[in-house]
Amino acid sequence: MGEIHDDSYSGLKVDRTWETLPADGRVLAWSVDHEAGLVQGPLDLAFLDGKQLVLNLDDGQVALLIRSEDLEAIFLPGSHHLTVGDDATTLTRDGQLVFLLTSAPVQLRWREGTSLHVIGDDGQERRESVIGHCTCLIDGPARFWSCFLAGVKEIGEEYILKVIDALVRSRLEAIVADAAGQGIGGAGAAQTRLTQLTPEEFSEELQEYGLECVQIAVYTATPPVEEPVSSTAGQFHHDGDNGI
Repeated sequence: MGEIHDDSYSGLKVDRTWETLPADGRVLAWSVDHEAGLVQGPLDLAFLDGKQLVLNLDDGQVALLIRSEDLEAIFLPGSHHLTVGDDATTLTRDGQLVFLLTSAPVQLRWREGTSLHVIGDDGQERRESVIGHCTCLIDGPARFWSCFLAGVKEIGEEYILKVIDALVRSRLEAIVADAAGQGIGGAGAAQTRLTQLTPEEFSEELQEYGLECVQIAVYTATPPVEEPVSSTAGQFHHDGDNGI
């Protein structure tokens, strides 16, 4: 799993605590299902008013505390003993919890019909079909929230994945455009640049969005297509065939 980097977010509390569960009937234990999706929630805290919440987060799970559409705190893996109420030292009942699975891979696959904007040999922009795949992890929870979840009324994973896919392809277009700006154009040059792309390099492109690239293999679908060039990052635990 990629390491969760410390987000530079002014006033944001990052909490990691382990506390003893009291023998109290007002206590509710809450855990996150690894099988329920990349983004889960929101959990409204209103129904827990006056109660205690024991939030159990496994490795690869984080919880975001949202209030008035602002991100107030991040809870890292561990057991968090929290009280919900109007007291300034507790979670307020008008807050929500959103859960992220930072160990769940975001897998993007591009087959026939997927295209990027590229500069042709004639210097004109056109759409070029591409095939390939890219796998990412959530690496910066606060940045991920800001880019993909802030202001979203209903969190739908299908929609979020579409937004991530569009963003990743826009970064690929920017890389190809940069190559064109250096006087290198055409489908052949685009394919050469894309097949040279490494997970480490592409992670730098995605860092501001709270994403880390752990696998990438992209090339234009225009014949002749060379054998796939596979690149994997050593920290990714799903090693194996990188073919499409």
